[in-house]
Amino acid sequence: MIRHDDIEQALLVYRDLVHGDPGAALSAAQRHLEWMVLERHSPSLLGTILEKRLDAWRRKVTVEAEDAEDLERALLESITGIFSVQEPQNGTMWVEDLGGFGAYPIRTEPGQPLLPAGDLIVGRLFPT
Repeated sequence: MIRHDDIEQALLVYRDLVHGDPGAALSAAQRHLEWMVLERHSPSLLGTILEKRLDAWRRKVTVEAEDAEDLERALLESITGIFSVQEPQNGTMWVEDLGGFGAYPIRTEPGQPLLPAGDLIVGRLFPT
């Protein structure tokens, strides 16, 4: 079980790591919370917090059922990593996971320029 004290302690560690920069500390804390909720397997919960709280979320969600399923799938199947932008293929931007976990197409808005090959993206990809 996650205790409030554990989160506060993590925030103090992040603050020290980023040398007092509030913006960097907030970003680091947000990433830590994201990891804790979406990725960290809890031995006491026998899964992630997200997996264990999906039923409660389903009961409270106010969007159409089909949209809720899409949101749920996007959260459960999201991946984090450091991604390298590859050469576009047929007008689609692809990124390669530098951790060796594959390559993924990235949907962009019509008319939006594609990132140049070799650029790095650090973050979370959500399937659509």
